[in-house]
Amino acid sequence: MKAIFICGIIVLTAFSCETNEESLKSQTIDCMSNEDTVSIEISPLGELGFGADTLAYQNNCGTAINYKDKQFIIQSDNDYNELMVYAECLLIASWPQVNFKQYTLLAGVAITGTISIITEQSVKLICKENKIVYYVKIEGGGLTAIGTVFYWVLIPKTSSEQEIKFEILME
Repeated sequence: MKAIFICGIIVLTAFSCETNEESLKSQTIDCMSNEDTVSIEISPLGELGFGADTLAYQNNCGTAINYKDKQFIIQSDNDYNELMVYAECLLIASWPQVNFKQYTLLAGVAITGTISIITEQSVKLICKENKIVYYVKIEGGGLTAIGTVFYWVLIPKTSSEQEIKFEILME
């Protein structure tokens, strides 16, 4: 009886492994033969949404990051920790967990000349170049001040060799 029970567990475990691999395969990013670009589905970073343009921060984030724009292609927990340390000026009590076996996190910070907000974000695969492009549109307000805008999206897992480009449009 124990042998049948153990065999049943082994069969169920093997089946669940195949299911997980299938779900990962279904999220691959591919071009159809007649398309120039393919839109890639983006997801928010848990409760933090798609960026920190409206999140509270302590002191001056610009000073904390030396007033430099920076981008992150995050494939692992170690990469994610780098972002968390870099963005520690944000008052984020708890960063969401990310399954880096299923997702790649694209993130960055833009220094602006006004208080600004993120108005559009999209990610596309440029088929002929096999390149992923992350587009972020940031619009400034009427108040002139140095602004700091953090932005991020989750996309289906990409390989570490995949070329990814950030295009930030400031208006």
